[in-house]
Amino acid sequence: MEEPPSSQKIFQLTRSETTASVPEDKNRLVRLAKEMRVENRSAMDKGHRASAEYKKRRARVESASRGSICSRHGSAVTCRHRPDSVKQPPKSILKSKTSTGGTVVTRSQSTSAETGKENSAGKEKSNCIHVEDIEDEDDEGGEEDCDTDLENEVAKSQISKADNSVEYLYDAACQRFALIPLSAFTRQLEDADIQLNNQGLSSKDMMAISIALLRNTLCTTLSLAGNDIGEDGCRYICEMLQDNVSIVRLNVADNNLKTAGAKLLSYMLKMNAGLQALDASGNGFIEHDAKYFASALQVTFRLKELDLSHNNFSEEGGVLLGAALETNDTIEKLNLSWNSLRRKGAIAIGKGLRSNLGVKQLDLSWNGFATEGAKEIAEALQKNSTLVDLDLSSNRIDAEGAAYLAKGLQANYTLDILKLSKNPLTSFGAQLILQTLKKSETCQLKTLELFDLHLEKDAIELGHEVCELRPEFDLVYGVSLGSKPNMYGGFKRRTVKEKEVERPKEPLQILLDFVQEKGINLMELFSQFDEDNSWSVSRDEFKQGMKNAKIPLTNAQMEELLDSLDKDGDGEVDFGELMFGSKEFEDKQREREEELRRAALAESLCDTAVLVAERADSDGELGN
Repeated sequence: MEEPPSSQKIFQLTRSETTASVPEDKNRLVRLAKEMRVENRSAMDKGHRASAEYKKRRARVESASRGSICSRHGSAVTCRHRPDSVKQPPKSILKSKTSTGGTVVTRSQSTSAETGKENSAGKEKSNCIHVEDIEDEDDEGGEEDCDTDLENEVAKSQISKADNSVEYLYDAACQRFALIPLSAFTRQLEDADIQLNNQGLSSKDMMAISIALLRNTLCTTLSLAGNDIGEDGCRYICEMLQDNVSIVRLNVADNNLKTAGAKLLSYMLKMNAGLQALDASGNGFIEHDAKYFASALQVTFRLKELDLSHNNFSEEGGVLLGAALETNDTIEKLNLSWNSLRRKGAIAIGKGLRSNLGVKQLDLSWNGFATEGAKEIAEALQKNSTLVDLDLSSNRIDAEGAAYLAKGLQANYTLDILKLSKNPLTSFGAQLILQTLKKSETCQLKTLELFDLHLEKDAIELGHEVCELRPEFDLVYGVSLGSKPNMYGGFKRRTVKEKEVERPKEPLQILLDFVQEKGINLMELFSQFDEDNSWSVSRDEFKQGMKNAKIPLTNAQMEELLDSLDKDGDGEVDFGELMFGSKEFEDKQREREEELRRAALAESLCDTAVLVAERADSDGELGN
């Protein structure tokens, strides 16, 4: 059997390829953001200078206003100072000297002053000025610059704050690349969890979003699933994450990233210092792409959750990822479902799990492990001491594979949940695992899921026994008809604990069981009640006859039985009503049994169909 490559070999194989995948301009987004900040600073400086000119003119007017100590009394205005640069007041205003050398202007005297002293008013320059006249003047006189250093510093700080904001960077990027701002993004600019799933984002949209998130410290979760962003969009996100360490959860599922995206994500994982969870499921990765993720797992020690499900790594990819598990102890939750890892992949994963000390939740469903794969996983369970939740659903594991798993569970003391749904275990295979749980003192399994598996009476009874010994244990099983693969929402869920309290028998069933047990028929029983041979008895006579015959019915059950038999409501039960009621009851019982039989048959057909489909998927065609 071919040995899987060592982790050191994987790192050597991928180092040159991942390095080659890095864009030449690694700081492109940073450079673009810097250019936009410079453009913004230049524009704001220009606007600030224009605003400063207005402030200078306004300050001169206010200074003149403050220098004019004015007081109003009646209709007179007294002004004791006038800057020389201010224009003369209207000639209609007359002036007169005051004791202080100032001027008193009396509007009521303006008529006589104009006619009597016009020449003297023209010879002497007045020091009187109205504030209203000052505010309307547009003087170009020489006041010094009124802007202070403090104002300049405040303006610069405002510019710096503005051109570093997420909102500004995004708006500037949209203007630069002629994009319409995405309202779904702008509404979430200050949210910790930014959800942009299924928004139809283009590569330019991703560039603008990435530039905006360069300096964002609020966002911790970024979800971009279902956008088909491709290689370019992935490149922008990865470049952004080389600088941004605030985002700890990234979802890029279903984005058609393919091999180029695998290279970019691998390099980003090696360079990023903050990411803890990555969902890259459904991106069309093939078997050789697994080496990029395997290489990243050798050097990244912060990533705790990794979802690579719904890709096509196949056996070779499974070998590479299994080898990576040997040395990585930081991944706690790993999803490799729907990857067709099959036998070689299962062997490598099992070998990696034996020495792995980090993985707690592992999903390996829909991978076609079959019996040999189940054997390898069972051997890993004997040595692994960290795994808590294991999903092996839809892996073509039969009763023989169940026997291997049962043996592996005997030595395991950490596994809490084991999912074996949609496997052709048969009821016998389930019993093998339940027997182990009943006898083993080390196994701590708390939940065993067996959806889409028909459990016979013996298996259910054994499940009851295990529940009595292990109060925390739960055997979950059920049937799904027409539900989607791996979607348990439409299942009829049943547990053995729900069966512990049996439904009480119907009164007529108790009566029929009594007659069968005594070896008599209903006619003989009814004749004991009918003393006058009229083939009809009252309700009291029927009750008394039931008590004399010692039929185990309570008074409430007797009343219920009489109500069901006395169809015409005349207060009496005749022999015909008794026979009709018993026949009707037996017909209903047969219908129930037929429904159960059909359900069991349909369940068996579902198991067969799933098995055939998995074998066809494993072999490539039904004929193989």
